[in-house]
Amino acid sequence: MKDKRHVIERWWQHYSPELDRITDYELLVLKIQIAVEDALRNLLAMRLGAQDEYIVDLDLTFSRLLRLALPSAKDQLLQQAFLALNRARNQVAHHVQNPKFMRSINEFLSLMSKTATHKIDHTQKDRQQLLRDTGYAAIGEVLYRAAKYWKE
Repeated sequence: MKDKRHVIERWWQHYSPELDRITDYELLVLKIQIAVEDALRNLLAMRLGAQDEYIVDLDLTFSRLLRLALPSAKDQLLQQAFLALNRARNQVAHHVQNPKFMRSINEFLSLMSKTATHKIDHTQKDRQQLLRDTGYAAIGEVLYRAAKYWKE
């Protein structure tokens, strides 16, 4: 039976509790990147009128998925932000210690602050909450684009 809730509501209810419970900074980066990647797959599937499973079966790299899901030049800053997030994810996943990790995170935060529809409070002192809020904004940007393809 098809879920009748709006795509944004479905995603929010799926990811919000998961991201809210995470206290480890690196794990939070991994989970945000997974959520963004899932949202991009969902957006691409909707744009193509295909099932999500079809896009998963294509086994696209993150970079290719990003270019296909957000091909517009007006999404260039968002693309750069997501690539920075993916670099941070790769640095966590493939290296025990990596001094470039925080540089990639800072780049992601900075680019998202320039492109996000929902403004993020960058004055807050809690870096983990800032990352979480920015992650929500990133997911929201993709879902906002996906919503126009969602059919009742």
